[in-house]
Amino acid sequence: MVKTPLSHSGDWEFDPPWGHSLLNRKKWRMNDMPIYHPGKIIAVYSPTSKDIAGADSSTQALVEMWDENVFICDVDKSIALKLKEGDIVLIDYNPVSPKLMIPKQSVIKILRGAIAKRTMEKYAEIHRKRKAQETSPRMPPQAPPSQLYG
Repeated sequence: MVKTPLSHSGDWEFDPPWGHSLLNRKKWRMNDMPIYHPGKIIAVYSPTSKDIAGADSSTQALVEMWDENVFICDVDKSIALKLKEGDIVLIDYNPVSPKLMIPKQSVIKILRGAIAKRTMEKYAEIHRKRKAQETSPRMPPQAPPSQLYG
């Protein structure tokens, strides 16, 4: 899980987001925990489309993520011509660089068939559980018991 010291150039370390104790301070590398999220392609913005005029030859896609977020992201050139509306994809959420902790948000894989269905069903289940927890009625704080004195 946590690997120290750094094994080769390009790796970097920082304090884990979940905190640390002062007695047991460890470092972790972002490279040790790659982050990808699944989403569904709503539209493909290809430079070859007759409805799109672009300044470059890159492809973007409108993606609805598993948690209902919607955004436009880049598509890796190696799969751009294969991508179509309705595809389930993996989005690379790793940082763009060690110094800039902004996610890449780039389509890197197309999932089809049973694996696509299983992936989205599992994430949908997680999302339903989270929403249920957020919308469940919260119990008001209990008042301390009143004492009657005779």
